[in-house]
Amino acid sequence: MQPFILLLMIPASYPIYKWISEEPISEINPGTHGGEVTLSNGTTFKIPEGALPEGTSKMFIIDSKGINYQMPTNKPQIKKIKNTLQTLHGMECHITLSDGTKVHLNAESQLIYPVCFSNEQRIVQIKGEAYFDVAPDSEHPFIVQTPYTSIQVTGTTFNVRAYPDENIESTTLINGSIKIKSKNEDFELTPNQHFIFDKNSKRNTVTNVNTELYTSWESGSFIFKNIPLESVMSYLSKWYGFKYTFEDDAVKQVKIGAYLNRYANMNPIIDMIKELNLVDIKQREGVLHISYK
Repeated sequence: MQPFILLLMIPASYPIYKWISEEPISEINPGTHGGEVTLSNGTTFKIPEGALPEGTSKMFIIDSKGINYQMPTNKPQIKKIKNTLQTLHGMECHITLSDGTKVHLNAESQLIYPVCFSNEQRIVQIKGEAYFDVAPDSEHPFIVQTPYTSIQVTGTTFNVRAYPDENIESTTLINGSIKIKSKNEDFELTPNQHFIFDKNSKRNTVTNVNTELYTSWESGSFIFKNIPLESVMSYLSKWYGFKYTFEDDAVKQVKIGAYLNRYANMNPIIDMIKELNLVDIKQREGVLHISYK
């Protein structure tokens, strides 16, 4: 069975061209599990192969996919300690917080969290993308803070995308309910709704969506439906870790429809695009150059 299905759509005003690679394109492998934890004292260690700093062996367990906190709740001094989990390009990492909340952190993302939550609110900060499965606790709201929004839940599943280099921040609700504060406005989402904050226009919007379009990465695939090539390349480059540049602005708006295996390498994707006679792609000094032919 083929690992993906790919369709391409272009504006009617543009002729059809072909992707041509005059130089061999290096093999572009998918990302893997990994990350780096920075403790409150500045000490860092890598996941999964890093050695645990002295005195931390009872605080959490590390396996091949991530980190699992097992903190006692009867030590008030611990509740003020915050750690940071960072993934680079080509990395993803799972973390189970001290309350049982599970977080799947996507590539080039950062999560700041307390090693043990307080007796009031459970607050974390996120940059990048993460899929949250929040442990139910109606007496202690779980709050996710991004650079532009604050998301409050008591127990639910949702996806947050808040990359500093992208013009959109979004939250997609799978089940439960969430309250979002953004630009002095309050929103309450129900399942299958998608919230967007546009950094340029400063506008908030809420729409009903197929959540799989925004959360498929968490289960091992990418689904794009009529998405500009500029956005697709931004998304894929974070996971595959390649560098690219557009040599003209028009090609950025080529619309892509695709179902991709997240754990397959990227070269078959490029090969498929070549066969559809669209644009030109070349590799020079390790950088993919994209343009209309």
